[in-house]
Amino acid sequence: MGQADVNTGFKDLTQGFTLESFWFPAYLAFSVCFYSLRFLFGWGSAETTSYESDMPSYLAVLKDIFWLGLLGAALCSRSIGRAIDQMKRHPSIYLLLGAFCAWMMLCSSIHVLFYYEPMSDSLLYNLRKPLEYIPAAILAPAFIGDWRRVGTTWKWLNLIAIGFAAFEFVTIVGGWKQSGFDWGGLAVRFGGIFGSPNDWGIYSGCAIVAILAVANARTQLLGFVPGLLLSQSRSSLVGCVVAMVPLLYRSDLRRILMCSFAFLLLVGFAVSFFVPLGSSDDFVPEHVGLDESALSRFDEMRRFQHDFRDLDNFGTLLFGLRYFHIESYYVALMARGGLPSLGFYAGAIGMSIVRGWRLRKISTPHLVALCVVVLISTASLFIPYPDIYPTNFYLWLAVGVLWMEPVAASRWDRTLPDLQS
Repeated sequence: MGQADVNTGFKDLTQGFTLESFWFPAYLAFSVCFYSLRFLFGWGSAETTSYESDMPSYLAVLKDIFWLGLLGAALCSRSIGRAIDQMKRHPSIYLLLGAFCAWMMLCSSIHVLFYYEPMSDSLLYNLRKPLEYIPAAILAPAFIGDWRRVGTTWKWLNLIAIGFAAFEFVTIVGGWKQSGFDWGGLAVRFGGIFGSPNDWGIYSGCAIVAILAVANARTQLLGFVPGLLLSQSRSSLVGCVVAMVPLLYRSDLRRILMCSFAFLLLVGFAVSFFVPLGSSDDFVPEHVGLDESALSRFDEMRRFQHDFRDLDNFGTLLFGLRYFHIESYYVALMARGGLPSLGFYAGAIGMSIVRGWRLRKISTPHLVALCVVVLISTASLFIPYPDIYPTNFYLWLAVGVLWMEPVAASRWDRTLPDLQS
């Protein structure tokens, strides 16, 4: 074998494992499938599930190791040039994200030095959770070079997610396995492939709006609509409804949404007519109304208002409060980094939504990314999704897509594979 053949073979091998053709699709698959271990092995927090033990730390840290590996692959890839070019074209959004990161780092130091906050809490809630996946917004152009490959990966991951959800449903209903979110009666929440009802609800909602936006064949909706409903994630449901707004300019989708709304009203009326009112307490309700989870948010808001009420205290306004658990992400940002942190974050998300709104009719990827950002941002009013993996990764990846160059609808249609399952 000659030297030329060796060089050609090595070149073919390295090209087969480039960032956009191998490492990024592999990481997407990991982000979807990793937390399936929760349901398979019965792992979950004792505070929020009926499981007795959580995922071992040596496994939980894999998501951080794999993320660092993907970042390393991106920095060593030739496609990093696309990310640099995008930063040069749109410096304002990246300067705003940089300011947000810098401010949270400053507030973390102040909380440790002057608020006597434990360093572990400060590093976790001021740095790691809100900032860890922001690089996805910068590196999105490096990750995505071929929309057809992204579409193919997405199609197969959706099928895997639907298949796992069906497996979970059958095993729980059949009594072979116990859910960690069984509140009695029919109030059983299903966590899908993420092992978390809220994260599964977000993924299902994002899949629903994406399928409506891009797919000619929408049979996957038969898997994701029940998935969203069975998650019983109210934040995801609200986010999904709001995320439909960018789609309403299309007459075909308006008809679908109106028919779906009428069908749900009809089903609701039928259920209320045939099910005696007094018996409803046996299967739904304490979870649908003001349950313990909802009431805890009122307690958090009262404490936040009490601690934040002194508007003359500029230290509190600028640098926030000593950490305590808050479900609403926007209120939590004010507690962690004062008004500037909320301003930087809301400014970056707001600028991205405005750009996506302007491009939604001419670029299908921007329409999908816009719906994803709107859905997660709306749901974050109730749950801190930008702190939770893998939803935070999907959020910042969608933000990065919104700042990529538009892809004409005709070009998208030629490159996206048929999503018919």
